[in-house]
Amino acid sequence: MRFGELISYSKKLLRGRRGRTAFICFLPIGTELFFRTAEACIYSLLLYFGKLEPIQLFSGKGWIHPAAALAFTLLRWLTTAPLIYAAAYRLRELCAEKRDLRSVSDILSDRSIFRRSLSAMLWSKTMGLAALIPAVFFGVAGVSLIPVSDTPQKLFITAQAFVLAAFSIIFWISAKLSLAAVPFLLNECPELTPFRAVISSFRFMRGRKRLLLKLLAVYVPPMFTILAVPYLLPELMTAFSLSISIYIKEEKYACESAEKGVQHEGA
Repeated sequence: MRFGELISYSKKLLRGRRGRTAFICFLPIGTELFFRTAEACIYSLLLYFGKLEPIQLFSGKGWIHPAAALAFTLLRWLTTAPLIYAAAYRLRELCAEKRDLRSVSDILSDRSIFRRSLSAMLWSKTMGLAALIPAVFFGVAGVSLIPVSDTPQKLFITAQAFVLAAFSIIFWISAKLSLAAVPFLLNECPELTPFRAVISSFRFMRGRKRLLLKLLAVYVPPMFTILAVPYLLPELMTAFSLSISIYIKEEKYACESAEKGVQHEGA
């Protein structure tokens, strides 16, 4: 399916269901914003009553700030993980053109879904953090070398550190784009464990991240107006979910064709 056909067909799927789809797509984002805002409010109260010094927000000294940050991080993960899974589940049903959609409360009440989604999020966060380590290392090295870059040789080394940091950032962005398929793979392939779904996502998105970049380039700039977000976000998510479904069907068809070819040769 061509890019223009993908967008037009995803819009067709949303007819009569745009409001409900927008709601399920906004649930993870709204939950994330809620806990981020609550965390900022807690820090403001701690600063106001003198329980926390402003420098402690950046230095990490003391136990209050790290404890609060850890608590809110866990709360965000525990609540957003099943919501992301539920959104992917609903989008998969929408792309399959099912008439009777499973209710959100029914999806979230499944304990196995909660365990799978949380485990997948933890593995995704771990992989994303591991991919970010080279960028942090080379970036810190480049900044620390600036004061001593008083010779052409040292200046060259500093420049190399920043170049490597830039390439490492590109690598991290590529890894994050690859991980975008994880919740959809968990839904489409229930036989996969969360860890295998994360690993499979890297292979699955190889050569296909360009489509996601195209979708982001088309839908994200208009969303900066804020007013267009409720209308465009469900279109973006539906188009991406539809592309994932098509790619999975293509892979299944290729595997079945290969198996038939092997059986034919054996016969």
